[in-house]
Amino acid sequence: VVVVVTKILIIVMTGLFFINIFLGTAINTSFRIVIFISFLMLAYILLKSILIESNQREILRILNETLEERVTAQTSEISKSYELEKNARRELEKLIETKDQFILITQHHIRSPVYEIKSEIENAISKLDKNTSAEIIESLKGTRSTSLRLGKIIDDFVNISTLKVGSQILTITNANIKPILENILSDLKVDIRNSNIEIIIDDQDHWPEILMDSGKIHEALLIIIENAIRYNFKNGTVRISTKNINNIFEITIINTGIGITYSDKNKLFGKIFYRSEKAKSLNPIGMGVGLSIAKAIVKAHHGELYISSEGENMGAKVIFSLPLDFMRDLNLELGNL
Repeated sequence: VVVVVTKILIIVMTGLFFINIFLGTAINTSFRIVIFISFLMLAYILLKSILIESNQREILRILNETLEERVTAQTSEISKSYELEKNARRELEKLIETKDQFILITQHHIRSPVYEIKSEIENAISKLDKNTSAEIIESLKGTRSTSLRLGKIIDDFVNISTLKVGSQILTITNANIKPILENILSDLKVDIRNSNIEIIIDDQDHWPEILMDSGKIHEALLIIIENAIRYNFKNGTVRISTKNINNIFEITIINTGIGITYSDKNKLFGKIFYRSEKAKSLNPIGMGVGLSIAKAIVKAHHGELYISSEGENMGAKVIFSLPLDFMRDLNLELGNL
């Protein structure tokens, strides 16, 4: 309607201006011609803009009419993509589960003969006498050390497959960490003696009873203390202190070793198999899973594990904290669901 009215207005005004050209003097005629031409230009611009607007409205109308169809089509495509992604994720989960089962089965079949070899070596060493040559003794001890490392690698395979928090079943009992710590230091006494590491324990009078999986906590604490010794310098120090604040039991392990650079610290828990170049040089066979395993175990107990260092060759500090009754916190969370 607007376009039609505008066209009629332009035609009528054009006719009037054209007739007016021939009414009056010559001077007035020239002036009127200029006005007429100006009007034609304005009329052209007006008509063009109206036609463009009309065309845009028509396009918008067509888009509105087809919008529902396009939305439906795109929604269908998105649904198909989502289903494909979901199926791919399910297949990936099946592959991961199969991989974990393979690792567990392989570990089971490899562990037995490895420990049989270790047992036989231990038996042979126990029967050595003063007439046995030093070469044979050193060979047997080296073989024993190799079998121990191989057993540790096999155990790491299992830990890799059960690294997710919640994938490990916890056997909860009321226990004390102090005997666990003493047992770990006893197991590591050879490494401590070989590196001449001084172990300092800032003891406190009361080591509280904690609801925990003693075996898993032993594993996590062993990893932390073993690292504090393994990545320490000769004649270095490991200081262990504890405190109990706000129903949280906290163990701090500080060593005087190789430390952690800022860039390495940011990668420690980001990549499961990450190890710094200096750590590789000190322990070439390590797999880089230890700290991630320890953190997963602590987190499964609703605890926290923090690592800090002033930099390379400046030592490192690990803070290992556990709630005294994480089952109470877990029950509270479940009650809020």
